[in-house]
Amino acid sequence: MTDGFRLIGPDDDVLKSLRQSETTLLEKLALCRGEISRWTGEEGRSTWEHPADVLRRQKDVSARYATGIPTIDHLTKGGLPRGRMMVMVGRPGAGKTGLAIQIAASVAEKNPTVAVGLYLADEGLEAGVIRMAQRYGYDREQLEAAAQETIRPASEDLERLQNLFCLDPDAEDASLEAFLDGMATRADGRPQLWVIDSAQVVRLASAAARKLDKRLTVDAVARAVKAAARRRGAVALLLSQSNRGAYRAKKTEDQADPLSSGAESAQLEHMADVFIFMAPDGEDRTKVQMPKNRVGRGPRLEPFVLMLNRDRALYSEIDAQALAAAEEADGAIARDKRVRAWVDKLAKALRKNGPMSGTTAREMSGLSGSEFKAAREAMEAAGTIFGETRDGRGGGVVWRLASIERSEDEG
Repeated sequence: MTDGFRLIGPDDDVLKSLRQSETTLLEKLALCRGEISRWTGEEGRSTWEHPADVLRRQKDVSARYATGIPTIDHLTKGGLPRGRMMVMVGRPGAGKTGLAIQIAASVAEKNPTVAVGLYLADEGLEAGVIRMAQRYGYDREQLEAAAQETIRPASEDLERLQNLFCLDPDAEDASLEAFLDGMATRADGRPQLWVIDSAQVVRLASAAARKLDKRLTVDAVARAVKAAARRRGAVALLLSQSNRGAYRAKKTEDQADPLSSGAESAQLEHMADVFIFMAPDGEDRTKVQMPKNRVGRGPRLEPFVLMLNRDRALYSEIDAQALAAAEEADGAIARDKRVRAWVDKLAKALRKNGPMSGTTAREMSGLSGSEFKAAREAMEAAGTIFGETRDGRGGGVVWRLASIERSEDEG
């Protein structure tokens, strides 16, 4: 019988001998009538501890693992430290799963002594592995179609990641407890990094936990992951869907506070050591905020932006100045396009009705005051329209097309 874990690669049989009997870090999740009553620790240890023992347990937790995202690594003073939990929150399509898998694969590649585990209950195992194969340049459509000319070399490349393990979320006995136990077996004392996707979807094994409502289930998952990470000196990336208040309002100022954006539970806000909030920002771009940061230089509410390379399933950070310049250029292009449309309307009205006052020209062309002004200024700069001061009663300026004036002079 297998425990649902798979190595990244074509040969899963070697894992069958790795399953060992182990006392779980969270030996009991004592839940009664929707209330968490008590947690016990590793090997039956009481929840009461002497301060000296707490400090002794901190050995080796100073190690940090770079995420590869410059702003995150800067704010966390070099990367994610052991024994801590980073919560990543966002609406569907925000990029949290893709970024978490990218971080996990990067840590696995750069740190072969770290046991990296993926429990992708939301994303799905195959979809997550396809993302990793894309990192090596393999075509997503070919991978999804299981084209063997692509699957074979991609499998060989992924076999390099002998320290990366995946729990099949569809296995009958797949659960958070099974994931934590299985990773302890595979790590065999080595440092660990986990990606758990997501707090609303992963299963809890205990019968009492299965009777909890959504909010208490998310609370229990967050507590279990944080406690296990702290006891084992593991790095935990816990993903969560965001509540609707985080994105349903069109104006940013009307949206919920990013720190309270986790769906179903406020425990995510309180228990996270690092809190990441992600929101789509146009096609293939994601805005990222870090409203909570206990492990480095403090929070950052000002968003930074990641750009997705869809072919490689990789996120890279966009330089803020370059982004501002690009947005300004995009804005100028969009405005030029609008002004050209207004120019066409004004020119058509003048061509059809002849010289007109500004008020009449604006009304005949169906433009607002600001649109007429922008179109008139653009045509004046191009030399296609000119204004002639009208003497006598009423005064004012009459606008006419330059081409009409030339044809009248020639006549």
